[in-house]
Amino acid sequence: MLSISKYMDEYDIAQEVRFERQVHKGSILLLEGPTDVKRFAEYLDETECSIANCYGRSKATKAIRLLSEDGFLGALAVLDCDFDRILKRLEIHENIVYSDLHDYDLEWITSNVLKRYLFQVGDVSKCLAIGGSQQIFRRIIEGIKPLSVLKLLNANGNIRFKLSILKMEDFSDGMSIDIDKLVDGVFEGRAADAAVKADLRQKIERILDRNFDLMQLSNGHDVMTALGLALRSAIGSRSIPQTWGKEIELHIRLAFTDDEFVKCSVCRDIVEWERQNAPYIVIDHRIRTKYNLQTASGPAYAVAVPT
Repeated sequence: MLSISKYMDEYDIAQEVRFERQVHKGSILLLEGPTDVKRFAEYLDETECSIANCYGRSKATKAIRLLSEDGFLGALAVLDCDFDRILKRLEIHENIVYSDLHDYDLEWITSNVLKRYLFQVGDVSKCLAIGGSQQIFRRIIEGIKPLSVLKLLNANGNIRFKLSILKMEDFSDGMSIDIDKLVDGVFEGRAADAAVKADLRQKIERILDRNFDLMQLSNGHDVMTALGLALRSAIGSRSIPQTWGKEIELHIRLAFTDDEFVKCSVCRDIVEWERQNAPYIVIDHRIRTKYNLQTASGPAYAVAVPT
């Protein structure tokens, strides 16, 4: 049977949260989609915290605003910031926690996970030749910058294209992008003359040399997809099914540890929210005890990472 949840709007989601409160008296965490549910579930206290899948960042933002305006207590949204920091339009709200970087996919892969992952699946000599995991990551986010800029233009309304149709393997080897092929991909299946394509390329190139913070510009899903492509040749010899973007994302999430989670800003920010919204709890007791996270009394955030 098809789920209708993804077709709910912010009013439906807010009402669903209100209904949930009738049977669950603890906190309610609003997340963007099923991937984030899988990402955060193991760090949440299942007896104290219920999850609402909002199927979209915009709906989650609007729903938490509706709930807050009604004086609803104990609801928190954990969301990607996407391009909003670059565009200076990030909505600051007492019941929203944002990713420090562009999104949580990017935060997960920038930890020591990437080094451990490449040790398992990469070609050691190829990885060392490039300079190790940090240099590989840097090469990837710099290499995909034309795609990141294209998506920034779309997010800012400078262009209006459906970029979800793009297939990175058509214009990238994971370490670089052929801009002409990227532009061709945007117009795949559409009528577009050379002048229209040239105009889009000029728009990309016009801001390509700007000194963006690539950690805010780069989409984590694109980084994972590019990493997969690079593992086919540049830094490994993996087969195609092993290098699909979703496979890379899955493996990175599985390799992510408790230690890395408590070092992320999202953990610190949730603990601070708990301190200000007692008695509502989000973080699992296992994590809380292991790392001495305190909220109701004592320090708002204390971490003693096991050796």
